[in-house]
Amino acid sequence: MRGRLFFAVSFSLAIVLSPCLYAGELSNTQKIASDALRVNEIRSRVAAENMANAKSPGYHPKNIQLRAEKKKFGKGPETVAVKRISKDATRVVMSYEPEHPQADANGYVALPEVNPMIELMNMQESRHSSERFLKIHEATTDTKHKLIGMMAR
Repeated sequence: MRGRLFFAVSFSLAIVLSPCLYAGELSNTQKIASDALRVNEIRSRVAAENMANAKSPGYHPKNIQLRAEKKKFGKGPETVAVKRISKDATRVVMSYEPEHPQADANGYVALPEVNPMIELMNMQESRHSSERFLKIHEATTDTKHKLIGMMAR
């Protein structure tokens, strides 16, 4: 009974999804998930760099801007890409440290305004998002393999 049920579900899944396979929808899904994984890796790197340089005079915290990007694979789907990574020179805090070698004549040092908690949350959000897109990529790959296996029978 279990084997028949699996066959029925697999067969109906193949009938429903086989047009998608020919249309390239599964490949589109994989490409979108891959692009999102790349963006999340960059987001994590920028947040880690900001945290690592939180006490570095002269460092300007970086901001990442994303954009929707139309891919060359079909009409519909858009994917995400990094538009720009920019330095934010306005995020500076003057700290009174007269013994610091880079202190000005009044004893103040220009330090980047980096909130470690916000950067940590950005890193965690990026990690969770990456986990979700990795699962989507894996599920799409499994579906493609199952469809190919059913077609080969």
